[in-house]
Amino acid sequence: MFISLALAHTVVDCYGGVWPMFKKSAELDLFWAGVISTVALFVGAGLQPLFGLWADHGHQRRFVIIGTSLSALGMGMGVVGVYQHQMGPTVTYALLFGVMLLVRIGGAMYHPSGASLAGNLSGARRSTMLATFIGAGMFGWAFSHGLFSKADQWTGGHTYWLLIPAAGVVLLAAVWCRPAHASERKPVALRDALATLVRLRRRLIALFFVQMIVSAVMLGIIFLMPELLEYKGYDAWLVNGGGTFFWIMGAVVFMIPAAQLADKIGRRRVLLIIIATGSALYYVTVLPPQLPTPVLCLLLLAAGGCIATTNPLGVSLGQQMAPHHASVISGVLMGLAWACSAWAPALVGYLGRAENLHIVGALCVMGVFMCAALPIALFIPADEPTSDEHVELEADLAVPLSVGVEDE
Repeated sequence: MFISLALAHTVVDCYGGVWPMFKKSAELDLFWAGVISTVALFVGAGLQPLFGLWADHGHQRRFVIIGTSLSALGMGMGVVGVYQHQMGPTVTYALLFGVMLLVRIGGAMYHPSGASLAGNLSGARRSTMLATFIGAGMFGWAFSHGLFSKADQWTGGHTYWLLIPAAGVVLLAAVWCRPAHASERKPVALRDALATLVRLRRRLIALFFVQMIVSAVMLGIIFLMPELLEYKGYDAWLVNGGGTFFWIMGAVVFMIPAAQLADKIGRRRVLLIIIATGSALYYVTVLPPQLPTPVLCLLLLAAGGCIATTNPLGVSLGQQMAPHHASVISGVLMGLAWACSAWAPALVGYLGRAENLHIVGALCVMGVFMCAALPIALFIPADEPTSDEHVELEADLAVPLSVGVEDE
């Protein structure tokens, strides 16, 4: 089952991550492209906790299949760019917003279900399983810009041909993704899930803000990555997907070793280290003028790896607090946090158009938020709960479950 989850996550993040490259190839207005990204992400990711709650009612398999299908629609946007002049700007932007909204809703359906299923496959190795699962998505995201750029060139904008392999992955997920105990699970009532979040608010609040800030920084730099590298005069292969590849592949390279280290020495300790290191590497990557290509690639790899690794560590910390509500916790830390960070593309798009800031200045502003994440992370409790929190966690596990069983 884990293979099908990982493959589906690769498609979800690859096909759903093409927007920054599409907006550059279609020469969309930077601000309005940011607004579309912001609104679609806010609506889609904002629904993720709700989808997480529904997933805990036994809908995980269904959401994995439907979510993957909707996310794959992102690869079909190339044809809209081909006919944008015939349709006019109003129709073009409205149509693109509709497609992006479906893509983000698909991601919101998939992520809490997939993360919950992956994390619960092995409780003792939760961080490693989640890191591998998220790493598969990052792997797809790393190839999203380059794949779309090449497909756009080869097909003259008719990128919908790439929906065929996505359909094959959806079919595999339908066949292989069958939770072993789906028929024995009892759905959690909304009031019980909310009560759990209220009881855990002191432990979750700092973690939530760290996830939100780091997600905003990721969204901002990925959104402007093609323009940043083009502005600094790097080769076309770096502009058209290479830079994004190294940034996100850094997450793939760093994520699993960091998670294994976190399982040994503590998630919070590793989280603090990578936030501090990532903040420094972020500015070393953004500020200098054109660097030798190998140096730039190494910096992108290291900075992206440090910054993105906060995601699986944060989710595993949250799931550890309430394992019986893993999908809800995943929805809050992976969905609501991303929804609350959705302002980043619109902000950097607006600042990037300003003559006094331009692309580098806009990303430097985002770096300030990254630096602010470190003092906030100091308020995240240690991995092991205190004696008072043990009482709260025991109460969480004792919350009565609603009657009713839904078979897949």
